[in-house]
Amino acid sequence: MGRQVRRAGTADPVASLPWQLIRRDNGEEDSYRVASYATRAEAERRADVLNARVPAPRALYVVEHADDRPAPKA
Repeated sequence: MGRQVRRAGTADPVASLPWQLIRRDNGEEDSYRVASYATRAEAERRADVLNARVPAPRALYVVEHADDRPAPKA
């Protein structure tokens, strides 16, 4: 879904695509990163399209900055 481009001089795709599209199921119990985007506006447009297709409360697509996302549980 999201473009995986890298800025020159970095091997970290999150640095160049910091806006994460997250799917949250069952309230906030289960969440999955769906795609990454360079801009918040781009990520929000995609979230709007996906949210329009899925009846609430089954799934909710939200946008988060990679720096704000909690680390995965081990």
